[in-house]
Amino acid sequence: MIDTNKIIFTFFLTTIVGLSQKSKEFSNLSNSDSIIFQDYRKKVVVHINPKPDSALFYIQKMRTFSFNKNYKIGIADTEYTMGHYYRRIQNMDSALFYYAKSKKIALDIKYNTGAARALNALCRGYYLVGKIDLAKDTCEECLRIASPTDDTHIIVDTYTALGNTYARENNFSIAVNYFLKADSIHQKKPQRPDIIAADYQSLGNVYKELNDYKKSIEYYLKANKEFEKLPVNKEYFVNNTNMQLGTVYYLNNDISKSDSLLTMTLEYFKNIKDENAQAQTSTYLGLTKLELGKLDEAEKLLTQGYTLNRDNKFSYETTEARLKLAELYLKNDNPKKAAQHLEGVLENNIEGNKGIEANALEKLAQAYHSQGLYEKAYSSLQKAKQLKDSIGAVQNQATIRELETIYETSQKEQEIALLKSENELVQQRQKSQKNILLTAIGLTTLTGVFLFFLYRNRQKTNKKLMELDMAKSNFFTNITHELRTPLSLIRGPIEQQLSNDKLSIELRNGLTLAKKNSERLEELVDQIMNLSKLESGQYQLKVSLQNPEPFIKSILSSFEFNANQKEQNYNTHINLNVPDAWFDQDVLQKILTNLIGNAIKYSPEKEKVLIDINDNKDQLFIKVSNSGTSLSNDELKQLFNRFYRAKDTDSGTGIGLALTKELVELHKGQIKVDSSHDEVAFTVQLPISKNAFSSDEKLSFKKAPDTLKIDATDAPHEIGKIDTISNKDLPILLVVDDNEELRNFVGSLFEKDYQIHLKENGKTGFELAQEIVPDIIITDLMMPEEDGLLFTKKCKTSDATSHIPIIMLTAKAGDENTLVGLEYGADAYLTKPFNTEILRQQAKNLLETQQKIQQRFSKEVVLTPKDISINSYDERFLTNLQNILDDKLVESDFNTENFAQALGMSRMQLHRKLKALTGQSTTEFIRIQRLKLAAGLLKKSDVNVSEIGYSVGFNNHSYFTKSFKEHFGVSPTEYSTT
Repeated sequence: MIDTNKIIFTFFLTTIVGLSQKSKEFSNLSNSDSIIFQDYRKKVVVHINPKPDSALFYIQKMRTFSFNKNYKIGIADTEYTMGHYYRRIQNMDSALFYYAKSKKIALDIKYNTGAARALNALCRGYYLVGKIDLAKDTCEECLRIASPTDDTHIIVDTYTALGNTYARENNFSIAVNYFLKADSIHQKKPQRPDIIAADYQSLGNVYKELNDYKKSIEYYLKANKEFEKLPVNKEYFVNNTNMQLGTVYYLNNDISKSDSLLTMTLEYFKNIKDENAQAQTSTYLGLTKLELGKLDEAEKLLTQGYTLNRDNKFSYETTEARLKLAELYLKNDNPKKAAQHLEGVLENNIEGNKGIEANALEKLAQAYHSQGLYEKAYSSLQKAKQLKDSIGAVQNQATIRELETIYETSQKEQEIALLKSENELVQQRQKSQKNILLTAIGLTTLTGVFLFFLYRNRQKTNKKLMELDMAKSNFFTNITHELRTPLSLIRGPIEQQLSNDKLSIELRNGLTLAKKNSERLEELVDQIMNLSKLESGQYQLKVSLQNPEPFIKSILSSFEFNANQKEQNYNTHINLNVPDAWFDQDVLQKILTNLIGNAIKYSPEKEKVLIDINDNKDQLFIKVSNSGTSLSNDELKQLFNRFYRAKDTDSGTGIGLALTKELVELHKGQIKVDSSHDEVAFTVQLPISKNAFSSDEKLSFKKAPDTLKIDATDAPHEIGKIDTISNKDLPILLVVDDNEELRNFVGSLFEKDYQIHLKENGKTGFELAQEIVPDIIITDLMMPEEDGLLFTKKCKTSDATSHIPIIMLTAKAGDENTLVGLEYGADAYLTKPFNTEILRQQAKNLLETQQKIQQRFSKEVVLTPKDISINSYDERFLTNLQNILDDKLVESDFNTENFAQALGMSRMQLHRKLKALTGQSTTEFIRIQRLKLAAGLLKKSDVNVSEIGYSVGFNNHSYFTKSFKEHFGVSPTEYSTT
């Protein structure tokens, strides 16, 4: 039936573009601030339909900007756009809440345009959820407020909305009257394409209901012609109209065209995750499949349409989809199931649509008749006939056509009168035309010059703002890297010294203090990075369904020691009713840690620190208060500003609360602070229901708790410059890092157990790796000339070095950076500042894995390349090696030099490669391969032992026998008989 649900965003697009051009609404903003705010609006328009989550990010930016600037019009507009976001993700309750909030704010500040726009959205929302009378009243109120403003965009769109409200009740004559009013205004004062296209779509819907499919198609095509003129989002609106066209093609028995168009449209709506549009498209595509005889596809699509409408609480669409599903079961000879759905349609027709009720009764009569329930069938048929008579569809159709004829006649009469008037004024116009033309040219030139310079200045301002954002992001990334490297050099030696049991108490206290402050500095670096990520939109919310109570208790209990040290009265009260909630562990932990840490830190000794946490199913409420301190009104206003510190505080950076506020807003929550005479209290409200978050923000698994850091360390007492530390019996370690101090420090950690080689960047590191073929490599990520990622990739794709385990060290914290390192082939990934014991254990574990593969190789008679390779490049190398052995192994003059040459490697590279993969030198490897080949022949052949020895490449029989017994523990003869 009438589907205005799909064109709900047309007026939103108009509003955003239109408001951005009304400079009077930016009267309390500077030029640069108005550019920033307009930019946020435009980005919301671009993303609201295809990528609603991206739009939400910019809506939150609008909200923060408006509150910070006390820009009340911006606050009202933000609540309006937030309503559209929830409408787009099919959360109508939240959408109506924000529309109503926008209306109230706008009325309070006498912002009539904003109030009218919010009322228009409320009208559409009310009729979508079945509140028809409330929708009519709201539209009428919108027209009363909008009329004095002379904003024809709002007036025209509200006429369209009001017409659709009546159309849902089958009052088509009243509905068309409003649609024609909208078109009449358009003829006098052309409207934006999306506004008038919505009106044409609505007229197409009415004619579809009246079975005038030719007229319906005509209006749909007119709507698409207007939508094609849009600068953004045209695909969304064109596909909405195509969905209606596909429906009309089905009703007009043009099944092939309907199937093609609806299939394409359904794919589009699935891609942008518009469930409501999917629902209607699925319903009519299911009916199309039914006509094509594809019953399974038809049932699946019709069920999908019904389920999506039901789950999103669109009452009218749900009953209509269920009616179509019943048609399927009737055609599929399943009258019982059809009757169940039709009875449900009658029961849930809460809008009282007589057209649906009549159709349902008529089909229910068929279902009853097919089951032999003739009395029920007759009763249903009589009720259907009575309803159809009362609707009077034919009379409605005639009335509507008469209305349109009157409208068209009126339009022609106006045109004739206008032509007459124009003819009378032609001569007068010609006299003054030349002067007007010259004046117009002069004004146009001046206006063009003015607009050109204005445009260029704004472009420069926008470019500068973007450059500043980029520079700021790069600055945070680089400064974090530069801070993490010296932090590693500070914290590592401190941890080593603290592991010494012979330290004096005075020295231990000093080192402990130094370690504590290095950890504090690391925490500040992380906070700066988190703020930078939040501002640039790179910090992704990842919520999962978990039990919040034990998680929160574990965080709260960790502060008991800190409070006891200051003899504070630390009380916690947790009263949670929900067993499971949707939240981001990392975000919630940071919020609680910052708020509680601040309360304990800034509350004097022996004062109270109270934490109260409860919920109301959909929201989590957190209150953290402390006594013994208070804040002025001026301090409260600035408390969440970055780097702000209250005048009485002697420590802190002013980052923690700014970060907390950003994290709360990222989690779609709110935070506020109050202060009385002797108390400061922070209150946080966070949504914890599934519907509050998009699918991209949800994890499909429960997040595991973070791994605790190991404190034990054991490192040398002094860091000096290291050249190459060599002991030929030890494994070889290559350390690649551009920071000389860190490079030497890492080398000193392993000097007792490894031969150490050091290089300053990826390029020289790879050259040395090719030459010495080390047993393990430790590399930094960010280096000049060639960074750690390229160095790792080159090592892992070279035959000589692909087997070498690589540990990557980096200052870039975060899962995404870890993932990139692992994707490039790193075997382990540690963030600076790292724990030295963990680094050494990682290296030990990687070498032990290599040794296990070597041991397995030495025990097995036959082992395939896959069994001993670490990755695909090793497997390829071993396959190539096996092919060479198959051809050359039995030749008595085949030696290590021939072997290396055949593989395209030096003798030393081959030696190191085989030693790492098999634990054997090249000579040993060739000899043992010949022995394994001989062992196989002894089991399968009756040839004497001497001939087998010569056949596998041994020139000396006694040497063959001796070597065989050393390797297998028995002589060749004994082996062949066992």
